[in-house]
Amino acid sequence: MDFDPRPPKRPRLHSQADFSQPLRERMKTKYERGDLWLDDGNIVLVAEGTAFRVHQSILSRNSEVFRDMFTLPQPEGTETCHGCPVVHLQDSKKELLHVLLALFDGINS
Repeated sequence: MDFDPRPPKRPRLHSQADFSQPLRERMKTKYERGDLWLDDGNIVLVAEGTAFRVHQSILSRNSEVFRDMFTLPQPEGTETCHGCPVVHLQDSKKELLHVLLALFDGINS
């Protein structure tokens, strides 16, 4: 009977990630960019893997739902994308886009 004095290997806790790209490039491509992406936006909303970069103040001013959402404290180490906090939503990307376009471009757009 063979006895190996080495302890067994521990299982990996992280999935195999593609580290062929620098971290900055991997973060940029984590989400598909949505049709509404404002370069000077300060918050990123994500629905179904699609990101929309918009202005938190406009969302808060025009939507009680967003206003209430943004009053909740954010946990330490909140995810960011392009320097903006990321908020994951359960809505479909199509529904979110319609709401955002109504808030940012007006109902008649």
